[in-house]
This record gives sequence, C-alpha cells and structure tokens, in this order.
Amino acid sequence: MSSEVFQRSLFDALRDELSGAESLRAVLEREAEVLTSLQIEDIGAVVAQKQEMVAALQDAAERRNAAAEALGFKADASGVMAFMEQAEPTAALQGVWRRLEAEISACAELNRHNEMLNRGGQRRIQQLMRLLRGEPAEPLTYDQLARSTAAGL
Repeated sequence: MSSEVFQRSLFDALRDELSGAESLRAVLEREAEVLTSLQIEDIGAVVAQKQEMVAALQDAAERRNAAAEALGFKADASGVMAFMEQAEPTAALQGVWRRLEAEISACAELNRHNEMLNRGGQRRIQQLMRLLRGEPAEPLTYDQLARSTAAGL
C-alpha cells in the first residue's frame, strides 16, 4: 500500500479519536454539572457514559497506533508526533492532530476538576453523617497545647 493510503488511514483514525474526545468532553462537562448540583440520582448514568466514551477512545487510539506503525513509526502517540515531524503529512492531518491534542488536554483538565468536585462532595457527605450522629462536623484534632479543636478551624 502507498503512503497516501496509510496517511488516509491515520487521518480517519485521528478524526474518530477526535470525535470520541469531543464526546468525552461533553460527558465530563455533564459530570461537573451533576457533581456541582449534587444530582446524585444522575451520577450513575454519567459514569456509565464516561466509561463508554473512554472505551471508544481506546479503540480509536489502537487504530491510530496501527496506522502510525504501518507508516513505519512507533505504535503510540510519540510515533504519531515523530511522523508529524519527519514525514510530510497533509495540512488536514496536522490540523486534526493538533485539535485532538487540545481536546485530550481539555478532557484531562475537566477530569481533574471533576475529581476535586467529587472529593469535596464526599467530604460534605462525611460532615453531614457526623452531624447526624451528633458528632462535630469535622473530626477533632489537637493543637500544640493538647487542646482539642475541630480540624480546619
């Protein structure tokens, strides 16, 4: 097969991966809404969607890696980057690669943000559970003089 055919295969794989990353970003944005508004009943569906999107992204990444390998480059993201630097990829191929990198970066940032929201929600639930049991909202800690105080105060 010719280099053009393999480049087309790589382009198609990158385009599919970009589409998956855009879908994942939408799900991550929905997850942030759910976590912020404490819509507990919706979190299970959002997590399931996120798992589906991640699986689809993994499949697209495997196709991308196979196409990079067929072009004689390492079968991973570094191989695609090497191809972009060493070969003469089309402008469309370069564009979709740049957009994919930006989209994956945005997804990673959203995922970190959601993780922080999730931790904050878990902390609030723990505080509420302590209050329901008649305990201080924060666990007791001790200062340098061995006086008990609520943590964080």
